[in-house]
Amino acid sequence: MRWPLLVTIVGGAVLAIYAVVEYGPTDARNSIPIDGRAYHVTYGETLGVRVGDSWAVADATIRRFPHMQSATWETGDLERDGGSGLRSASGPVLTGDARASYDDRSWRKGTVTLRVHDGRVAEIVYSYFGPFYVDF
Repeated sequence: MRWPLLVTIVGGAVLAIYAVVEYGPTDARNSIPIDGRAYHVTYGETLGVRVGDSWAVADATIRRFPHMQSATWETGDLERDGGSGLRSASGPVLTGDARASYDDRSWRKGTVTLRVHDGRVAEIVYSYFGPFYVDF
């Protein structure tokens, strides 16, 4: 008769610990808006990354978050900004201007993009849609 009670207590404790780690105050992503808008950070710090950090330090910081996918690199400028369009790059671009985008596949569903200039973070752009967003 005591086993069901013990299993319930242990199971509840495990779920509570998981909820605190995944959704609790220890994850910096919980303090940012989840509204689908793009937020641009051009000075200071967000998500543990500081504008001016080297890309290697920023990459290591971003990858510490659970559910973050590897960086996708692009060079060039958006056509709407007068550029010739973005081009994919096969790896880190540490000279000139480039973008490194990370997909967050957690319940938050978002993207973090580091705009890099000569190997240093020049801007951090993030956009989160929340758990009910479906990407077709």
